[in-house]
Amino acid sequence: GGAGGAIWITTGALQGNGRILAQGSGPFPAYATGMGSGGGGRIAIHCSTMAFPLATNNLSAASSPCYYTWASAGAAGTIYLKRTADSLGTWIIDNNLVQTYAGSWPKPTTQISTNVTDVPDGNLLIQNLGDLRIFTNGTLSVRGYWTNAASFTADTNTTVYIAGTNESTISGNLAFYNLTCTNSGKTVYFSERNTNAVQGLLTLKGESGNRLTLRSTGTNYWYLKVVDGALLHQVDYVDVSLSYANAASIDAFNSLNSGSNVNWVFATAGGANTWIGTASTSWANPANWDLGRSTVQADFAAISNGC
Repeated sequence: GGAGGAIWITTGALQGNGRILAQGSGPFPAYATGMGSGGGGRIAIHCSTMAFPLATNNLSAASSPCYYTWASAGAAGTIYLKRTADSLGTWIIDNNLVQTYAGSWPKPTTQISTNVTDVPDGNLLIQNLGDLRIFTNGTLSVRGYWTNAASFTADTNTTVYIAGTNESTISGNLAFYNLTCTNSGKTVYFSERNTNAVQGLLTLKGESGNRLTLRSTGTNYWYLKVVDGALLHQVDYVDVSLSYANAASIDAFNSLNSGSNVNWVFATAGGANTWIGTASTSWANPANWDLGRSTVQADFAAISNGC
């Protein structure tokens, strides 16, 4: 089937009970052998006020169903909503519960690559079997909330930026490659009981007197899983509470322990850190240093004779 088209609406007031659709079409005829469905299109709505139902049946850039597991339905398109009074727009990846399959080809996904230059950076909502993928070396920025109620894939050497100075809330289980937030004074809430895994580099940095604050959305832990503890992660001037580092420990320098943190090491840079080398030959492995953490730029690294 063919892909959905594009709809751009700029208006003062949007109201009514109709349907705004940019859906992919199904195979023709409907049960044609070997035919897949087209992917969803694109809808962008900019308005002052909205009195329009936002249910998927009324507003959709999804694919159409396909009836063969070896000829897949397409991936979701995108919907962007921005009211004049909203500080941030919302980007929605929603496939209307249409299931996609790998079949004989790679599984269809809504894709961000280095060739994509107009990705919104406000809020992000993935739902109803939407499947967002960042291709190798790609980037994605979110300044508001990110709700993952479906699927997200980050390829090698991709980076997600939690940007802006306003509060952000990250919900759902997410697996990043690199994760970066360097916005002093910003507060980021992570959904309680959910895990945020980081395969590559973790960079969380505020400034002296203006820390980056990391909090749970509730009274239970939020989990931060740093997969490779031997990398030189940068966590500096943060204020953390109710966080459980459920893989490698996390070294936080010049930071505030606001309580109930597990497997976080709160340290001050600038001391003598002596190499003991009992675990491996890796400079970045915390077990190879007597302070139980790898060195940073402000440290004095001491290496004994014979090491």
